[in-house]
Parts: sequence; structure tokens; C-alpha cells
Amino acid sequence: DAVWGKRLHPMLGIAGLGLASWLVARTSASNSDATLRSKARALFGMLVIQALLGVEAFLRVTEATAVHRGATVWDAAWRSLHVWLGFGVFATAAMFAARAWRAKLL
Repeated sequence: DAVWGKRLHPMLGIAGLGLASWLVARTSASNSDATLRSKARALFGMLVIQALLGVEAFLRVTEATAVHRGATVWDAAWRSLHVWLGFGVFATAAMFAARAWRAKLL
């Protein structure tokens, strides 16, 4: 249902930002390698930009004039950037997890 998506997506984004900030704090406080710290910081930075793009895309869709004018090129650009950066966030999180797993094994 679209109502659940509109509410759940931002809540999961906030949870992701909280987890990423915890990862940055944890890797900075521990004696982890520089690569792990840089990946945690990159993930946090990408999630901040992702959240800002998501808010802007949401505001563009829910704006009162958007209902009557339809989607513009800029609306599509904001949403596309949000999606593309989401792919980057997933890839960075996967690389962070692989690096952390490797660091634990070695």
C-alpha cells in the first residue's frame, strides 16, 4: 500500500542514518584500520546526501501545484539521483561489511 511506503521509507532512512553514525563513532573510537574508517565515513556522507535528495523529491511530489502540473524533468532528476545514490549506498554498505568481515577473520 502506498500509505505504508510513504511512512516506512523515511523511518528506515532515519534508522540507516543512525546506524551509519554509530558505525562512524565505533570505527573512530576503536583501533580499526583506516580503510574501514573511510568506508564508514563515506557511507554516512552518502546517507546524508541520500536523505536530503529524498526529502526534496518527496516535497516536489507532495507540493500543491505538483498535483495539477504533473512530473517535470527536474522532478524526475531528483528522484533519479535519489535512486542512483541508493544503489551507491547499498554497494558501499556491502563493501564495508566485507571489509569488516575480512578484518575480523585476519
